[in-house]
Amino acid sequence: MIIWMDASTEIDKLYKIENNIIIPKDDYLKGIKNYALATIEHLIGELTKEIKNDELIIYLNRTLFTIASKGYEFYSHTIKEINTLYGNYEDVDKLINFINDNYQNNFLSDTENQIITEIASMNIFEYRCKSEYVKCDYKAMRTFALLAYEVLIVGVERYISGLTLVVGTDGSIEKWALHVTEAMRENIFFDWESSDKIDHYSTIYDVNNYGLLKSTILELASTHAYEDEYLNTDKSQGSYSIPVKQYCGALEQELNSILKIKDSSHKHLMWNDLKMHIKNNSINLQNYHCDLYKVLNEVHLVRNKAMHGEVITENEYMILKKHVDCEIFKAISEEKMDLSNKIIHPTVNEISNIFK
Repeated sequence: MIIWMDASTEIDKLYKIENNIIIPKDDYLKGIKNYALATIEHLIGELTKEIKNDELIIYLNRTLFTIASKGYEFYSHTIKEINTLYGNYEDVDKLINFINDNYQNNFLSDTENQIITEIASMNIFEYRCKSEYVKCDYKAMRTFALLAYEVLIVGVERYISGLTLVVGTDGSIEKWALHVTEAMRENIFFDWESSDKIDHYSTIYDVNNYGLLKSTILELASTHAYEDEYLNTDKSQGSYSIPVKQYCGALEQELNSILKIKDSSHKHLMWNDLKMHIKNNSINLQNYHCDLYKVLNEVHLVRNKAMHGEVITENEYMILKKHVDCEIFKAISEEKMDLSNKIIHPTVNEISNIFK
């Protein structure tokens, strides 16, 4: 059974900022669920900031994981630790007894603990699997934190096999669904559906292809959105010439951009001149498996047909598409980052130091 929920969270009402410090809306002293909510609110606030504090973001995700795995033992320990630091209460044990007596019903269900654990783990893994060529996907982390918040506010006690979330512009959640089961599953799935395809693909390219021009990221995102809507569909199919023109245009711009980095006096070359320049100067992409001149030569005829308004068949489209699928734009991004000495923070070494 699938149960759908409309999302209602307004991010700017989850916390306030004083002296650049996030202050969560919920009081962590009103039960363990409130502690989890306050932690999520703090996490969402940090992920919304322009300048990210990665050490704090990792700490908050680890805190969520520990809340879910150790429960009241960790909650009591936290209360004592905070009181030791700030000395707000003379008798902290009396405070804990008061919380247990008055907020014993404000607990986390097994399913809520499972969801928090999975989301915190995914957010931590975002850091652990990062390479030097990619950014952390803060937008996705915030979206999953928002989902955790929605789940706790609604309250979920039934067992589930997974959740579906429909994500709009800038990572906002439009609605989400529980896939209910009779018994608890060892693992749960998360099915991400995007209603704003261009925003979705723009984020993916921005995170994974940091070296590309902003204009290229928009072109590639628009092309992927077009393919989803008009090519990868059971509906009437659109023209293959549209993605061919967009991919070729982006490829031409990016290869000229590489040449410009190497030689600031470089003037833009059109496809044929660009192809011959690459051949004559033995230029290749370090992280791409194909000879660059052969790629441009292979695509040349298809590119010219599209530019002159001729019909492009699916097979002709696939001549170019196979290189897109083999991540030629990722290789270009990495090449440009190496040539221009671009560094993305946090670096792998900085992350490693945080996890020590």
